[in-house]
Amino acid sequence: MKMKYNLKVSKRARYMRLEVRRNGELVVTVPRGLDLGFVERFVSQKSAWIADRLKYFEKIRESGKD
Repeated sequence: MKMKYNLKVSKRARYMRLEVRRNGELVVTVPRGLDLGFVERFVSQKSAWIADRLKYFEKIRESGKD
């Protein structure tokens, strides 16, 4: 499953990090010099967790529209 995400390359990052924001945006922060293929595989492996977080925030947004 192909997911859209914003890639943030950081000099200070030591590890990859996934962030799902309240608005549904997915941000992947990676250390400088990391292979992009590795990033793609990482996001793919974490797709179930990402989908769960997206559903969670969607549910919160819907409940706030009362």
